[in-house]
Amino acid sequence: MKNSLLLLLLTLLFGCNADDGPAPFSLEGETYIVVAYEVEESMDLNGDGIFSTDLITENNSEASLVPFGKRMQFLNDGRAYYPLNDFPIFGVVGEEQVTSHGAPAAEPASYVFNRPNIRFSLGDSIASNTILSDDNQIIVTRFKPTELFSYVDNLDWRYFNESGEIETYTGDFIITLELQD
Repeated sequence: MKNSLLLLLLTLLFGCNADDGPAPFSLEGETYIVVAYEVEESMDLNGDGIFSTDLITENNSEASLVPFGKRMQFLNDGRAYYPLNDFPIFGVVGEEQVTSHGAPAAEPASYVFNRPNIRFSLGDSIASNTILSDDNQIIVTRFKPTELFSYVDNLDWRYFNESGEIETYTGDFIITLELQD
C-alpha cells in the first residue's frame, strides 16, 4: 500500500505522462509568405530619389514575384520552395543603375530542420542562416548573394549611394516570412 501511494505521489509531482507536452512542430505542409525583403544599406534601385532598405519597393518586384518566388512552401518529402531564388539583381552600367531579378527555381530545395535552424541545399550552395521563431509564425533567412550566387558571372551588386558614389554591396539580403493561415 505504501509503495502504491508513493508511486501515485511521484506521478502527481513529476507528471510522468508523455502525452502532457505539446506535439513537436513539423514544417511539412506549412507555407510561409514573404512579408519583407531587405538589405543592410539604403539604396535607390528604382530611381525615384527615395533611398530604402526595402528591396520589394526598390526593385519594383512585388507585382513580378511569381507564386513560388513569394512563398516558402514545405513539402512532405524533406524539400521546400525557397524564395531567395527570385533574388534582386542590381548593378551600374555607365552612369545608370540597372536592376532585374532572377527566376525562381523550378525544383524545390532539400532542407534539414533542427529547431530553430533550417538549412537548405541549393545545388552547390548551402543556405544555413534561416531561423524559425519560437511560436512557429515567422521565418527569417539571411544570405550574402556574393557568396550564395558566386557561380553566377554577371552579378556585380553595385549601386549608387546617397552621395552619388558607386559602392559594391557586400552585406546580407534578409527575407522575413509569416506563416500562412
